[in-house]
Amino acid sequence: LQFIPVSIDYEKIIEAGSYARELRGGEKKKEDMGALLRTSGVLRSRYGRLHLQFGEPLSMKSFAENLSLPQSPENEHDEGWRKGVQTLGFDILHRISRACTVTPTTIAATVLLNHHGRGISQSSLLEHSQWMLEFLDEEAARFSSPLQIQGTREAAVLEAVEKLVDDGTVSVERPGRGDAEPIYYVSEEHRVELDFPKNQSINQFAPSAIIARCLLKCGRDEASHAAIKEDADLLKSTFKREFIFRVDVDFDTAFDDCLATLAARGYLDVSDENTIIIQNREKLELLSGFLDSFIEAYWATLGAITELRRFPLWEKELMNRALEQTRRAFLEGKLKRPEAANKTLISSSLSWLQDKGVIIVHGGDKKRTIALSEAYEGPELDALRDSLGRFL
Repeated sequence: LQFIPVSIDYEKIIEAGSYARELRGGEKKKEDMGALLRTSGVLRSRYGRLHLQFGEPLSMKSFAENLSLPQSPENEHDEGWRKGVQTLGFDILHRISRACTVTPTTIAATVLLNHHGRGISQSSLLEHSQWMLEFLDEEAARFSSPLQIQGTREAAVLEAVEKLVDDGTVSVERPGRGDAEPIYYVSEEHRVELDFPKNQSINQFAPSAIIARCLLKCGRDEASHAAIKEDADLLKSTFKREFIFRVDVDFDTAFDDCLATLAARGYLDVSDENTIIIQNREKLELLSGFLDSFIEAYWATLGAITELRRFPLWEKELMNRALEQTRRAFLEGKLKRPEAANKTLISSSLSWLQDKGVIIVHGGDKKRTIALSEAYEGPELDALRDSLGRFL
């Protein structure tokens, strides 16, 4: 038996608007292709290419042999195979993520969303895009045809940005009379729409983004290897439902490999005393930006479940309250990313809290009640929120 990883990637999805509404908490409408094609905006818009990529095949026999799983139907081997199948699933997903196509829209969306300023100049956008493409070159990422040639990359990214401007997703300003350089910015209501293309390549960056976040949030230009490794382990386990990590090595090896790669690229340095030193803060901040909406959504959800101290809630009601509180935290300036008010992220954070034993779910699929576990009815819940809040 061979598993063949396949990745199907789009420059832009037709249903971006409805996708964004659902993430903000709107009900999913029944799909109707006829109604979709009758929409004038669909007929006028350009959606770019569709990319089909195949990853490295995975042999079931070799997989079983590598994990010493017996190729036998006997019941006594079931428990070992249950764990093995979970590892198999993550391995297939990792191979799919490695086969994803990086498009100019992916790069443009990533730079626009990860940038921490109100807007970004065209020259800065192109410079940051070049950094990301160089990073992905080192990761042996797969590029769409305009990005495969160094000489056409800049023009391809600019074309992607202009398409986003044309359809109203990105806004552009030229602030001064003598200032011809455009400033691009994404309004609050359109940020969620750019999450889809951004996430096409996010797994290529996730391990480095975690290290960057831990290093930048330590508050100094250097930190001990042990401290950053401990924080990275915390973030990796927290976001295990969001990112696909390697399964062929343990965490210690993966961490040190990623650290060595960042040092070779000049992002940081590791001293003989095992101290990690920041070398290029701007590039680390660009990497760190991948985690913004994830950390903010999980932190806000931890705040929402404090209401469970009074009484349990229906899952749907808790989801709505978490969305409202995340939105309120953004409006109050406690959070920076409006896209953190995202139904999918909040659902994932609730699954993480269930895995950790923070909440208990009662009932069936249609009507489930969520309650706090006894272990987190006291200060332990506040401590968990404070622990994650360090990375905001």
